[in-house]
Amino acid sequence: MRFKVTNPLYFMVEIINFAKKISLIIFFLFSQNVHAKIKIFAAENPPLIMQDKQNKITGIGGDIFVNSLNLLNDEYEIVWLPWLRAFEECKKNKNSLLIPIGGNKENKKIFNLFGELYEDSVHFFTISPQREIKTFAEINKLTSLGMISGAPFADIVENYGLKDKLEISYNGELLITKLKNNRIDSIIITKLLGTFKLLNAKVDFNNIQKGISIGTMKWFIAANKDFPKGQLNKLKNKLEKFRKTEKYQQILTKYFSVTKKKD
Repeated sequence: MRFKVTNPLYFMVEIINFAKKISLIIFFLFSQNVHAKIKIFAAENPPLIMQDKQNKITGIGGDIFVNSLNLLNDEYEIVWLPWLRAFEECKKNKNSLLIPIGGNKENKKIFNLFGELYEDSVHFFTISPQREIKTFAEINKLTSLGMISGAPFADIVENYGLKDKLEISYNGELLITKLKNNRIDSIIITKLLGTFKLLNAKVDFNNIQKGISIGTMKWFIAANKDFPKGQLNKLKNKLEKFRKTEKYQQILTKYFSVTKKKD
């Protein structure tokens, strides 16, 4: 009786080929994850963030974002949504960013905030001939204060005991209209946003009264808590380097020029 002897080299070759196939599959899956498109969730809020005709991000936050990170078109996808939906979607999507977001304690708990875009002061805006709010004592005389819902400086406002006087709305333009019609005493908003929105509502610059400041607000880019750390660090470094350039200062000057009276 004869036995067929199988060549042991055959089994060795088969094992090596199988290992190669497994390695290729692992490499493919890993490379797909590394190069997954970044979802950038954004909500229009001029001049902080705006959408141009080519669906690109602009505005002060958008310009800093685009110029600093230099992402290629195939590296990201912009998703324009109302603010609350954009906020929730970024919380759910691992490989996503949200631009821009205020640097308060609550937001820092929910996201990884990085890349300070810029800093701005928070003021009590009024329109002449309404009373300009120049002192903290005058704040207590106010009865109705407009504030945009979800404003990242809400905790600053509450520290002044003004919660019961707030009229909160998702619609900033509605609050501007109420201020123009003397239906509220003041709007609490940052200097750039307040000046821009009032000018956009056809309020003469000379009648815009930027009252006393009650604090400052820093604006950041938010990353999902599970955003890949290596990729996040690269984005952080790019933005920090850009903040030291002349181009960064030019962007700030361009947008903040609306807050200064023209000669």
